[in-house]
Amino acid sequence: MLACKLTCVLLLAFAAVQSRGPLVQTTPAAQPFFPRHSLVSDFHTGDIVALTERLLATDLSLVVYYAPWDRESQAVRWEIEKVARYHHEQVYFAAINCWHPNSECRARYKIRTFPAIVLHVRSSSGQETKAMAYGGPHHAGHIVRFLSRALRPLTHVSSHADLARLQMEFSATVLGYYDFTSSAYLPKGFMSFYLASLRALQHDNTNTIAWGVVTNPQIARALSFNGTKSVHLVLWNTTLSFTGAANADSEGISNWVLKRLDETAAWVDLPGTKSLALDRLLQKGPALILFTPDNPYHTANDPFNLLREVSLDYNNCNRSARVNNLASYLGSVRSRGRRQLRQAERVCKNYLQEQLRILHLSREQLNLEDETCCRTMPGERSTTPGGSHHDKVCDVCVHPVNKPTSPEHMHCTKPTS
Repeated sequence: MLACKLTCVLLLAFAAVQSRGPLVQTTPAAQPFFPRHSLVSDFHTGDIVALTERLLATDLSLVVYYAPWDRESQAVRWEIEKVARYHHEQVYFAAINCWHPNSECRARYKIRTFPAIVLHVRSSSGQETKAMAYGGPHHAGHIVRFLSRALRPLTHVSSHADLARLQMEFSATVLGYYDFTSSAYLPKGFMSFYLASLRALQHDNTNTIAWGVVTNPQIARALSFNGTKSVHLVLWNTTLSFTGAANADSEGISNWVLKRLDETAAWVDLPGTKSLALDRLLQKGPALILFTPDNPYHTANDPFNLLREVSLDYNNCNRSARVNNLASYLGSVRSRGRRQLRQAERVCKNYLQEQLRILHLSREQLNLEDETCCRTMPGERSTTPGGSHHDKVCDVCVHPVNKPTSPEHMHCTKPTS
């Protein structure tokens, strides 16, 4: 009988649970990821339509696709804040929650690794944007350098000296000749060349390639341009020509450049698997590896330029005058860079000393105010037994440490607290 009752109770409990349906935890509402007064627009609900409208209203935008629970997303949030303070007048900054279930962003994009940082460039028609992923370190300085290059991806080359400066600063230089005087519109092929320079930034995390534009016909002839239909890739020992560039799109131009890039010394991008990346380099044969910081705020890196100079001399087996000149230029750049660095160090030292002096004076002023916080004020008039009148004086202290301890010390009949 007892067993029968127990069975009935269990059946009733099971039926009650089944009638409720499956127990599923509801997804919590999305919360803002960036601070309220941030310079970064936060689409925390994953509203991709609203984000797209803002992207189409701005020439250049940087978007962070994040997951709020992801540690890397949480860390890069503050780096993006720093970058926005630096570039917010030229670039629109946005972030969107692309993980939240049932959001438009998650339904449209399948992002495997968070966060994803993407540069959006509005097309000339204004109806779409070109998306270009940023693959460099998630540090403010490197993202600032990336955006600085994106804001000015092209350099005007008006002389051989301009080209020489680009060769000293970069390992390779891409040149295009475009005649802006023949028509009121942009020259044919120029927009593809411009977008190719931006597209190349996806793979050029270490600022290796310069993109230059020649507009003077005389300079173009001096640089061996045959009309405006070709693009030149100037390397350390030779110059290559892409004759079909006028009819190529931006992807075709950038791929042509990247496949033919030849460097005597190159930066190595080391992700989390540093040992594997170094192993692939060492498997190719003997290698000279320089471990040096990459300061994104400096245009020149003295240790790396030294490595470039040594590598040029090592690879110049036929003693080419072109390579010798480039190595000599790098030597002069290093000397000038060291002088500029010493000058900058002196300026910084003087600035810090001046700030410390101002801080010291401010502290002295504060201490002086603390010590002299008592003020003498007139009190009530009193009459002595001889009939003479005297003004009583009361010391009023605003600092409790220096406040007189007794009314007798204050010489006040009605001391002021």
